[in-house]
Amino acid sequence: MLSVGADTGTGTVTGVLMNDLSMQAQPAAARTSRRAPPMRHVEIAWLGPDRRPEWRSVTIPALAEFECAFNAFARGTYLQTPSGPRAIEDLQPGQMLTTEAHGPQPILWIGQMRMVPDAPLDRPELGQITRILPDAFGTERPQANLLLGPGARLVDPHAPANPLTPARLIQDGLSALEIRPHHPIEFFHIQLPRHALIRAANMSVESFHPCEGIFETMGTNAQMFLLTLFPHLEALHDFGTLSCPRLSLWADRITAAA
Repeated sequence: MLSVGADTGTGTVTGVLMNDLSMQAQPAAARTSRRAPPMRHVEIAWLGPDRRPEWRSVTIPALAEFECAFNAFARGTYLQTPSGPRAIEDLQPGQMLTTEAHGPQPILWIGQMRMVPDAPLDRPELGQITRILPDAFGTERPQANLLLGPGARLVDPHAPANPLTPARLIQDGLSALEIRPHHPIEFFHIQLPRHALIRAANMSVESFHPCEGIFETMGTNAQMFLLTLFPHLEALHDFGTLSCPRLSLWADRITAAA
């Protein structure tokens, strides 16, 4: 069972990371008001050196730089595999996912966290959950209710030629809704050998990639802490390059329409 809250045994880690996270990408007001965050308990699963799945519970600062590796797909989301759709909570590292441009790819890593109503947030956007209704963008697009978290980007059904768009920016009040659950929801994210588009309830959504630019906003200690969340990787450049352009998770609607 995952939980969210303060962890009194990690104050030193939090302090080091907060001092090490550069505020250059933040507005001046945010840089001066940002305080040490609470900690969140999350779970990671990865493909070990013997090609078998391994699991670990870890504690991370409740900061956007780390949380977005865990909060893309809600429990119950069906992802396309070569043998058919599988619920994300039933997948394990080593199993194959179907990608749109690179064929079947093995899952290397799965992150899991619980989003709790009214939990303290590093940024307001981290609390925005998007529900896309069945057939909202055509027959079986999506095939069922699709619940995406703040770490999800997808192909914008209204403008498929645009960069990958944060889920919250396709909310229109009709076919894609913002929801505010009154109970905790488990979310997941998945990393593959390369950044790719995968099919979630027949919608094109990206696999996890932290984006090269995020490393420029983090000091050495924060970078190394991020790397510890991915035990199968030896260096940050092992994430590879982005396979397609995308908008920042913090983009606004004006940026998305540009």
